[in-house]
Amino acid sequence: MNMEEVRKEVLENSFEEKGKKRLKCEDALRIAAKYQLKPHKIGGVCNRNDIKIVACQLGCFK
Repeated sequence: MNMEEVRKEVLENSFEEKGKKRLKCEDALRIAAKYQLKPHKIGGVCNRNDIKIVACQLGCFK
């Protein structure tokens, strides 16, 4: 597993809203499962790429 692949998938699944990049929580969890990563790793990718995770009901991403 290559973290660049993970980063690319995060970017492909993100969207722009009000001038900021966003990623839905369900997409973040799906990507984490696909690459067998803990959710916080996807959160780290998002942080480094200025992407906010939205619609999180579980509190995994803060």
